[in-house]
Amino acid sequence: MEIPFATQIEWKQKPVIQLGEFEKWIQYWPQRTVAGLILLLVSVISLVCLTLTPSWGAEIHFRQLSVNDGLSQSHVESIVQDHQGYIWLGTALGLNRFDGYQVDSFLHSPEDSTSLRDDLVLCLFTDSKGAVWVGTNAGLDRFEQKTNSFSHWPSSSSQPND
Repeated sequence: MEIPFATQIEWKQKPVIQLGEFEKWIQYWPQRTVAGLILLLVSVISLVCLTLTPSWGAEIHFRQLSVNDGLSQSHVESIVQDHQGYIWLGTALGLNRFDGYQVDSFLHSPEDSTSLRDDLVLCLFTDSKGAVWVGTNAGLDRFEQKTNSFSHWPSSSSQPND
């Protein structure tokens, strides 16, 4: 027996199963694509921000160092933090190392060839090996961690000049 053409169309239009809420949402997804992508993007950004934040409500305390704390001079030209966590402060009157509690000063001494080359510290740098480099008015010095001294590097050579 032949089924009329209209009946076939009606049969094809009727759903085989009832659509649940999720299936209805999926059915209208193209209309919600932009809103869904924005929601997804906001969610991912929020998750990343929460993950990268060290701790909520943690207070960061800053302490101002002065000559009274052992700083060789109050005007600081350059600041760098080394791989061990020391804060190095270059001034016009020497180099200072702050460990979070006290300040150690390194000054030029004409009698000591391993002292800082010049008291006027213009710039500081830490390299990938953890060495602290000091640019002074008289040239480049490298702080020697083991001996608490400096090796002097001439500008025309790559060899230290002690």
